[in-house]
Amino acid sequence: MKVRCICGNLMVEEDLKNHEEYSGYKDADYFDLLESNPSTVQELVDRMPRTELYWECKSCNRILFFKKGKIEVYLFEKDIND
Repeated sequence: MKVRCICGNLMVEEDLKNHEEYSGYKDADYFDLLESNPSTVQELVDRMPRTELYWECKSCNRILFFKKGKIEVYLFEKDIND
């Protein structure tokens, strides 16, 4: 997959030099899995919910969330450490 960020940075799925790639789980899905009491680590891994994929542009630090049929883009207004 190729995605061009609003800043113009071209990000390619197979090449991480222009972006960072992350995945995450919704808390509710993860807690439901834990409550189902998987008996082994392998069972836990096999039953993990589908992850949400998101990328961080290395040029402008925008976060791109890949949703079904669309990409949501976020830019942090201010760094908390400033």
